[in-house]
Amino acid sequence: MCNMGACQMHLGLSDDMLMKLSAFGKECGDQMDLVDGIPTGVVRISFGRLNSEKDIDVLIQMLESCFLTKNPTEILPAPKPLNEYSPIITKLITYPIKSCMGISFDSIECTSTGLKYDRNFMISKDGIALTLKKNPELCRIKVQIEDTSLLLTSDIDDVGIQVDLHEDSQSKDLSKLCGRQQSTSSCGKTSAKWLEESIGYEQCELRRIPEDSDQSLSNSCPYLLVNEASIAVLADVINLSLEEALLRFRPNIVIRGIPPFSEDHIKFLHIDRAEFEVVDKCTRCEMICIDSETGVKDPNMIVALRNIRYKQKMTFGIYLRQVDDTKCTPNIGMNVKLEEEILTNGKSK
Repeated sequence: MCNMGACQMHLGLSDDMLMKLSAFGKECGDQMDLVDGIPTGVVRISFGRLNSEKDIDVLIQMLESCFLTKNPTEILPAPKPLNEYSPIITKLITYPIKSCMGISFDSIECTSTGLKYDRNFMISKDGIALTLKKNPELCRIKVQIEDTSLLLTSDIDDVGIQVDLHEDSQSKDLSKLCGRQQSTSSCGKTSAKWLEESIGYEQCELRRIPEDSDQSLSNSCPYLLVNEASIAVLADVINLSLEEALLRFRPNIVIRGIPPFSEDHIKFLHIDRAEFEVVDKCTRCEMICIDSETGVKDPNMIVALRNIRYKQKMTFGIYLRQVDDTKCTPNIGMNVKLEEEILTNGKSK
């Protein structure tokens, strides 16, 4: 807690409760919002002489959209065990440049760091990766792969530049990415000049991970899988097309053939002869509000997800990692075999 006295006063916490929170490891900025059902912090809104009624209206709209309880969307359990379904892969998407547009493939190789080419490049400034959440202009960069080159174009430059996919500079530096540091190398002055002239990014550069790196520039795990039926539920709620809604979640693998949100209970899955383990669910933030085509933010998606995940973390999609060394090249239409987590009483979770 940043201001323990104010929190104690507004929440009516005893001194003993404050000591208990401290013993639990409660600190400013963590995710420990409740302890024994009791809130651990408060939010203060400050107004000054430069604020207007419009600011108050925006605040009220935010509170109504994000915090007032509405009737949650009911999620029905799958009518049969997941291993009795035969889902298929409907999309395979790789994102060569972090936070830029993805490229769909009919077939693509799985590697130790994710789908081939996925998040091997990033755009950085002062050693820190730019993200779509803070830099919506990234949606203006169009990415293609041609033979052994990465082709970058923009809305004002349809010729663009080519960057060698395999050229690996000997000069490497540490770049900061989501709180961690990772070794990267510059793609040179030509790409930096293009970013400035075509996107307006001054003092930025295109950087890449070493070819022998054991980790891509993804935030968490090598693969993100989503269920087409779950996307359809959200798309219907906010009146988006399935394709538009899908792009908001930036998945690598999309499957069809299981009930909505039943992917939450997958423990392992098999693609061809390779085995993948579910590492975690993907917790979502305002990134899903950004239209990846225009960069415009629309809060309806996160509100819809909040209503579905009533009183739960706002997760959507599952993180995967391959648990064996089997070579795997999935393709569109390929069947996926699922294993469901089993509880000790023998029932599916």
